Amino acid sequence: MLTPLNDSPPPAVLLTPSQVDELATIGGIMVDAALPQPLYNALRQQADSYEDFKPAQLMQGGHQQHIRGDKTFWLDDYNIAEAHYLSYLKALGQQLNSHFYSGVRSVEAHFAHYAPGQCYARHVDNRQGDNVRAFSTVLYLNEQWQATDGGALIWQDLQKQEHTTFPMANRLIIFISDLAHEVKPAVRDRYSIAGWLRRDEGLLYKA
Repeated sequence: MLTPLNDSPPPAVLLTPSQVDELATIGGIMVDAALPQPLYNALRQQADSYEDFKPAQLMQGGHQQHIRGDKTFWLDDYNIAEAHYLSYLKALGQQLNSHFYSGVRSVEAHFAHYAPGQCYARHVDNRQGDNVRAFSTVLYLNEQWQATDGGALIWQDLQKQEHTTFPMANRLIIFISDLAHEVKPAVRDRYSIAGWLRRDEGLLYKA
């Protein structure tokens, strides 16, 4: 049974002034204990409940196993936990617009499952010549994760410095979508929610 949630979303734990400054300076930040625990628990249970994850598709349109090995399931507002998380991303987009004039107008997100040994090669989240995705987000759903389990996100900041982030429970990563990043293989199943704050209105939810 999924963790019950109230009909209205909980107050979003948005970014502090120091976190906003860090995002402006290096292009990415890590936020631990990002969501209220009931919402995190419900999302984690929701990921466990899905049996029809689909092989992920590259933005160019064809699945290529040697580049990307995860399976995905897109969030929508028919499930209350998913709707609450999409509302959180909308609020985050509004906050970032107020600081960066980034033009975020909509959000999208999907669950991602990497089986042991699967990875995602180095890439950026916008096609060449396209900047529709302003910010990328990743919320991790992995209990009792250890560094020895692998599965790190390696991302390069605006100063070309590399950061290694392990997928610990309720940890949120936010970074500019044009920054290069990759997912390393893990020795156990790895779950997350990948999300994007977009500059168009063509997808799921307006910010």
